[in-house]
Amino acid sequence: MIGYRGSLYQMDGDFQITPNRHGYAAVGSGSDIALGALAASGRVGNASKRVRLALEASALHCAGVRGPFSLVVLKV
Repeated sequence: MIGYRGSLYQMDGDFQITPNRHGYAAVGSGSDIALGALAASGRVGNASKRVRLALEASALHCAGVRGPFSLVVLKV
């Protein structure tokens, strides 16, 4: 994933870069579960809380994902 000037992009295996239309994205073995959690938590205003919910849902339902998780928020 690439964040640039307030927009989110995803780089595919062939290095093609595509813009993200939803404002959120996920990669890796638990990405489908994380995307569902991010879609369902759209009304949660806190982005860090949404990310944490997505990670916890992925860890619960995907053997390839586990904690502990560390979130780093950059202030620019």
